[in-house]
Amino acid sequence: MQEKPTQATVRRGQVKMSDEHHAAGHFGEECPECGTVHRVLDSLPDQPLTRSQIAGLQDSENILFARGLMFMSGGVFGYDTDEELTEDLVLSTDASTKVLSRFEGTGWVVEMESDHADDDDPVEVGEQMWAEGSQHLSEAMNAAFRGEDGV
Repeated sequence: MQEKPTQATVRRGQVKMSDEHHAAGHFGEECPECGTVHRVLDSLPDQPLTRSQIAGLQDSENILFARGLMFMSGGVFGYDTDEELTEDLVLSTDASTKVLSRFEGTGWVVEMESDHADDDDPVEVGEQMWAEGSQHLSEAMNAAFRGEDGV
């Protein structure tokens, strides 16, 4: 029987948005599986983000929507804090909406990106991608803790 992962190991790379395909295999080029150019977003620090840091992003001039996915206590990430942190984020600008995941030592990687059409509302696209990302992460966490045998 396979040992069930802990929350900490799940968040440290076993369950990420890219589990459906490996972004690293197409890094810096258009991914044939999803059409996204997977790349590091250097404008974010290589660390999990707090709710207040994400709120600060949304206060910036270019970010129209910013919301974290699945916050957990900092202790889960190995930090000496109980403040809630996330390593998954949705950002919308006028041009596009991105789902980002942080990989320690690499930084924030664009997992998925959707360019906006002229009539798209970036906030609505961000909310929709956030809802889809939340559902995906919830299903991945359930599967990881349930194990292969479904128990």
